[in-house]
Order: sequence, then C-alpha cells, then structure tokens
Amino acid sequence: MNNQSDLRLVSSLKSFSHTASLPVILVGCLVLVGWMFDIVILKSILPGLLIIFALLIWLYVRSFSRTDAAWKWAEQELRRLNEELEQRVVERTAQLEAANRDLIKDIVERERVEQRVTVLHDLNLAVTSTLDLQSVLNILLDKIDLLLPSAATSVRLFDREGGKLEPMAFRNFDPVELAEHHKRWGGRQSLTKAVFETKSPLVLVDARTHPERSDIEFLARQGLISYLGVPLIARGEILGALSFFTKEKHQFTTEEVEFLSTLAGHAAIAIDNAQLYEQVRAGQEQLRALSHRLAEAQEAERRTISRELHDEIGQALTALKLKLDMSIHLSGDGAKAHLGEARALANELIARVRDLSLDLRPAMLDDLGLLPTLRWHFRRYTAQTNVVVDLEQSGIERLFSPEVATAAYRIVQEALTNVARHSGAGTVGVRLLGNDETLSVCIEDRGVGFDLHATLSSGVTSGLSGMRERAFSLGGKLVVESAPGSGTRVKALLPLSPGKEGISSSSAWLNPWRTDEV
Repeated sequence: MNNQSDLRLVSSLKSFSHTASLPVILVGCLVLVGWMFDIVILKSILPGLLIIFALLIWLYVRSFSRTDAAWKWAEQELRRLNEELEQRVVERTAQLEAANRDLIKDIVERERVEQRVTVLHDLNLAVTSTLDLQSVLNILLDKIDLLLPSAATSVRLFDREGGKLEPMAFRNFDPVELAEHHKRWGGRQSLTKAVFETKSPLVLVDARTHPERSDIEFLARQGLISYLGVPLIARGEILGALSFFTKEKHQFTTEEVEFLSTLAGHAAIAIDNAQLYEQVRAGQEQLRALSHRLAEAQEAERRTISRELHDEIGQALTALKLKLDMSIHLSGDGAKAHLGEARALANELIARVRDLSLDLRPAMLDDLGLLPTLRWHFRRYTAQTNVVVDLEQSGIERLFSPEVATAAYRIVQEALTNVARHSGAGTVGVRLLGNDETLSVCIEDRGVGFDLHATLSSGVTSGLSGMRERAFSLGGKLVVESAPGSGTRVKALLPLSPGKEGISSSSAWLNPWRTDEV
C-alpha cells in the first residue's frame, strides 16, 4: 500500500467511526427503553437488537483500533514529510543565500570596476587640463586616495642631471621624516630604485623583510608594512616610479597590480607631457636670455671694434695723413724721412687690422682646422701675456664641423683670456680629446681661483655664460670648478653629431660630472 492509499484508508476509517457511532447509540437507547418500560414490541425484538448492538459495538471497536494504528502511521509519515520539507527549505535557503552572495559580489565588483573606470576617466580629463607638473602629480594622488584612502603613496621622478630619484609628491607620509630619509640616502638604497632599475612592478606582502636596510628603518618609523611599486613609463622611457604602502598586511592581487599599472601608464603620459612642456618653457626662457646676451655681446663687440678703430687705427691714420701732408711741402732728405715714417705707420696699420681680423675670426680655422689654429693662438697668447700654454691632445688631428671647431676655439680663447686677466698663473694646461662621438676640452690653471657661487650670483659672468651657451647650442655641457686658492678648471663636452647630447665620453678628464654647472 502506497502513501496515498494509506491516507485514504485513514480518512475512510475516520468517517466510518463517526458514522457508526450514531446507530450504536440509537440501538442502545431502544434496548434500554424496552428493558425499563416493559414495552411488548421492543421486548419481542430485544434479542435481535442486542445482537445488532453487539455487532455494532464490535465493528466500532475494530474500526477505532484500526484508525488508531493508521493515525500513528500517518503521524510518522507526516513527521517524515515535514522533515523532508524542512530539509528542502534549508537547502533552498542555502541556494538562495549563495545566489544572493554571488549577486552582491557581482554588484560590488561591478561598482569597483565602474569606480576604477571613472577614476581613469576623471584622471585623464584632469591631467589633460593642465601642463603644470606639480598639479598633475597632485591630481594623480587625489584620485588614488579615492581607491586606497589609507595607503601611503609617493611619486619619485628621475633627475637626469643629479642622477637620483627625487620625491616629487606624496600622501600620508610624515614630510619631515621623508625629507630626512631622502637627504640621508638620496634613493641609493630603496624599493623605488629596484622598481626603476627593473622597469617592472614589485609586490611585497611584508616590505620589512626586504634586504634594503635604509628602507627597513624608514618603514618601521612610519609603520608601513606591505608595498606595491609600479614603474612610470612613457614613450618606452622610464620616468620614475609610483609607490603604495599599507599599514596592515595586504596581498596585492594580480587584478590590483594590473589596474594600478594601467593607472601609472596614464599618469606617466601626463607627467611626460608636463615635463616636455617644462622643457619647452625653460628652452624658451633660455632662448630669450640667450638672445638678450647675444645682443649685449654684439654691442660689446661693436664697442670694442669702434674703440680699436677710433683709438688706434684712427689715430694712426691721422698721423699718417699729417706725415704725408708735411712731405708734400718738403724735398730731398726731409721728404724721404717723412715718407719712411709714413710707411712705418702704414705697416703698423696693416698689422693692427690683421690682428683685429684675427680676433674676430681667424681664417685658418676654416682652412687648416682646429689644432693648427689653437697652436698659432697659443704662440700669440704667450707672446702677449707671458703665460705658457701646456697642450695635450689626442684624436683632433682632423677637420671638425665649423660649428664644433668654432665652439671649441672660442671656449679655449675665452678661458685663456680669463686666466690672463684673473688667475695670476704663469702656466695653463689645455687638454683636448676627440673620438667618434664627442670632443672633450679642459682648460686648467693653478692660479688664485674664485668663489664660483658668489660670481654666478653677482651676474658678472658674461664670459662663463658665453662659453656655456656655445656648448649648449651644440647639445653639450660646460662645467666650471673653482675655489679661492685652488685654481680653476673649465671642462666642456661637445657632441660631434646633431641630436647627440654630451654624455658618455670615455675621457677621464670629464667623468664623473661632479661639479657646478653654469
């Protein structure tokens, strides 16, 4: 018998028990009335009624016993069904809770993705609205604060001239501690340096275990634990690094590293644009200053030429004219004497004009090249100043381009002029080294020297500025070393090809560049 048949039997027995109870009561009443009141008719059928009553009682008791057993079975079955139902409810509830958790996770993930997309979009809009480097960096860190509000964030950019990673912007760092740390170590031992050198992200769950001693001490004082550093790369060139620190252990996921690397890529483009703009603006300012100094130099040169023409050549021409005028009125030996003096003045004028022409630009520089012209200049310089020039050279027995030859000649000429005027030295050393890429020039004396910073601050540096501008115009460098009582050294590095800046010379005279640049 299946469950449904059993339930129908229980229902039938229950109905029968209720239905059979009425005849039993009726027959019982008839038997009782007939017995008590001695009714003839009832007494005649009393045996039959008793049999019927007994039969009904038997059927009622039997049905009741079967109903009780069925009820017990039904109760057990209902309990079992209830337990199954409760189990199904629990399972379904668990499924709904899991689905709800997945839905919430999807919603949170979608919101996170939307937030990140929004941050990237806002960052692009913000950083393209300005070309000021510091403003770009501040906008970048403001946007990062929305994603990682409790993280300590810093941006370090590579300073090409200083050769160090400089902290340009930061959040949630102690500025005094950061400045002291950078002043002490200068980025020589740092996590950021590792990111910069490898050009790839660096993830550390506990940065305190990293072997860089300087960072361990700094991180301990700041209470920083986990670290993520991503490189700032634009146009295939690394500009610096973007660093994130947390004050609790945090395992940066692959997704977080990829997103923050993407963020750093967008930021690097903006930083590169800002730096290019700064370079263009600085170049324009330098061009204006150069134009101003060029105009001043031209005026000074004109004044010098004018003074030479007026004071020396003009006076000599006046004397020559007087001699010729006097010889007209004389005859014989007197006329010859005056004509001889006139000839001597004419020869002096010719020599003075030649000297003036050579001072403006020696023709042999174009005809014979740099080395013969320098040797001629050194002989002439020694004859005029009694300062002996000690020349050392290698690789310059060739013709350089007019621009390089002129720049090198003028730098040497100006430096020797300064030696004669200011150093008091009796000997000066000039060293030149040429290779396939650069021409290195060094002029050094053991004279009185001078305070370079004080001289630069005074603004009276037209000679130094002129030498620097000649080197700079070729994409090169010029460095001056000097101190009172220690003599002076001028070093120039000139690239031989346009576009190659003055770097990586093999000359021991010029490396390293550890001096003050003017």
